[in-house]
Amino acid sequence: MRMNHFNVRTLMIAVVVIAINLSVGIALWRLDKTLLCRIAVIGMAMQFGLVRLIQGRGRPFWGGYVAAAAALISASSFLVFPPQFAGGAPPVFGPAPAPTYPGSVMWRAWDRYDRFTDPLWAPVYSFFDQAEFDPLSLRVQAAAYASYALVASLPQLAIALLCGLATQAAVRLLSSRPPSPLA
Repeated sequence: MRMNHFNVRTLMIAVVVIAINLSVGIALWRLDKTLLCRIAVIGMAMQFGLVRLIQGRGRPFWGGYVAAAAALISASSFLVFPPQFAGGAPPVFGPAPAPTYPGSVMWRAWDRYDRFTDPLWAPVYSFFDQAEFDPLSLRVQAAAYASYALVASLPQLAIALLCGLATQAAVRLLSSRPPSPLA
């Protein structure tokens, strides 16, 4: 039976990655819980892709995947810039005033996606800000956050997978062509 041996360098890198993930997670939790839910899954998937890229297995796919995931995570930072209105929030009834700042393009795209998935989350929202410390309630709340994070990051995961597949297909196409006689 073969046993895996880890050296100290690998374990220290794992400790640093976990520490960075926890500190970013705590900061995002305090800033905006939904932003954390949107970034958490794609961030962990990007870290997995980086490991696979460094290991050298399927480099074109994982290279495209990691590049797309990094671009989507950096674009997700614009989710903290919603539209700004002159008198505060827009009125609930009646025509909405023109915003003084329309909000980022990323915010508007995710707002549309949120409106599309809102009917799914109506029963789940009640668990999000409960202050109960009942173990069953905490488990249900953790499951609600995990399922929300998964659904909130589905578009990002799909785009990253498509970019990885496109990169892999392009590399195969370019490597299978015979060299040009002009070169």
